[in-house]
Amino acid sequence: MLLLFAWLPARAAAAEPSTEGEKAFAKARLEDGNDAFAELDLARALAAFEDVLAHDPHGNAGYEAGKMVEMIRARSEGDFVPLRTLLAVRRSGGVAPDAIDDLVKAADGWPEGLVRVEAWHFAATAYAERLGRPQDAEQLLRKVLADPRASHDSIKFATHDLVGLRLRARDYDDAARIVAAAGPHADDATKKLVERARLRARLHVASIVAVVVPLAGLLRAARSRKAFGAARRVLPLALVYVAYVALAGAALATGYERGTSKPFLFFGLVLLPLLLLARVWSAAGAQTTRARIGRALACATSAFGAGFLVLEYVDVAFLEGLGL
Repeated sequence: MLLLFAWLPARAAAAEPSTEGEKAFAKARLEDGNDAFAELDLARALAAFEDVLAHDPHGNAGYEAGKMVEMIRARSEGDFVPLRTLLAVRRSGGVAPDAIDDLVKAADGWPEGLVRVEAWHFAATAYAERLGRPQDAEQLLRKVLADPRASHDSIKFATHDLVGLRLRARDYDDAARIVAAAGPHADDATKKLVERARLRARLHVASIVAVVVPLAGLLRAARSRKAFGAARRVLPLALVYVAYVALAGAALATGYERGTSKPFLFFGLVLLPLLLLARVWSAAGAQTTRARIGRALACATSAFGAGFLVLEYVDVAFLEGLGL
């Protein structure tokens, strides 16, 4: 109990607000620190930010300086040379291939630490998004994930980016392995991304099969001129229906700010041959109730499959909007 009362005054004294003079000094030193950081004089910047914490630890200046001190101290390896180099490349825009290549070469020789990991990730992003070198990006991202000094955020973002590259390459199993290896560092969004991609891959195959099934009607119709005559008779009606679906859907879509008519127009082009195939199959196939129901279900499934393939071809974002 005596120890508790002896501790309380010390805490109260430590929490006392800074004087106006200390606040003014801290504000001036914060500006010095920001100027030094802008000039990449990181040692001088760190000293200035530490002065701010010493004179106004609980004020706004102290809060801002505390974040900077934490950031710089965690990246002080190599006497600030790695951090200074990375910041310089970032501020240059990081778009020149030679600059990114030089950064990667330099980072490979830096001591272990957060800066080396962040440099690899920065370069990987440049390779993947701006320079068109996904293989180089993958190599660097795997180095990030294998580095024992990588932080939780570094692993999380590197996992997400690497998974995205593997999904673009349609290597769904490898993407799943990367997520599993990341363990608790992989966020839910990345896990769902892999799950949706694998589901879309299965639906892609199923849709192709569904679209091909009505072609079976051609095999039977090859022996019957009557079947092709039925298709010719239904052609005008099919054209009107397809035009209605394509044009009405396109008009509805373009009424929205970000709408596009492409899915409906492409679907119209695909729907016409499917309708004609369905009519040919119906005329050439068996006329029992069971056979007619089976053909109707197969043709309806082929229409859904065609719709999936059209959306996938035009923009996969449409499928993502449907939860796929």
